[in-house]
Amino acid sequence: MAERKKLELEINKPMNIKMLFDQPIIGESQYGKYFLYAVRNGDGNEYSLFAPEEVHEKLKDLKQGEEAVLTKLAAQRGKKLVTTYDVKVVGNKSENVMDNSKGSSMHNQNNNNDSSYYQAMSDSFKEALRLQEKYNSVNLNQIAITLFIQRTKANGL
Repeated sequence: MAERKKLELEINKPMNIKMLFDQPIIGESQYGKYFLYAVRNGDGNEYSLFAPEEVHEKLKDLKQGEEAVLTKLAAQRGKKLVTTYDVKVVGNKSENVMDNSKGSSMHNQNNNNDSSYYQAMSDSFKEALRLQEKYNSVNLNQIAITLFIQRTKANGL
C-alpha cells in the first residue's frame, strides 16, 4: 500500500483534487467512522484525504479521474468556531456548503434574507483573500468583516 501524506486543507484556500480510486476506504477509529480517499492535488502530489461525513456524501459518487474543488471555511457562531466545507464537483453546477456543526447542507438560495447575508459574507471573504494575497500581512478576517459590515449597511440588509 502506498504511503501518502495527509491532505491538510487551509482555511479559505480552494484545493483542486482528482480522485485516484472509485471508492474510499471506510473504517472505524477511536474518533469514530472515517472516509479515507486517495487524491491527487493540483500540483500532482498524491495525498490521503480524511473526509468528514458531509464531504463524503458529496464525493462518494465521484469515480477515478473525476475532480472536485474543496474549500475549508471557518465561521464564528457565538463563542464557537464552526468548520464548514465548500465542495464543488468540477463540471457540476450545483453548489453546496457542508456544515460540520449540524451535519446538514445549506443550499445557496437567492430568494431569502439569509442568503443575502451569506452572499455578502462570501463576497467579502473572496475580496479579503485577494487583498491578503496582494499585501501579505493583512488580517484576512478583519478585512472580510469590515467589508461585510460596509456591504450590509450600504445595502440595508
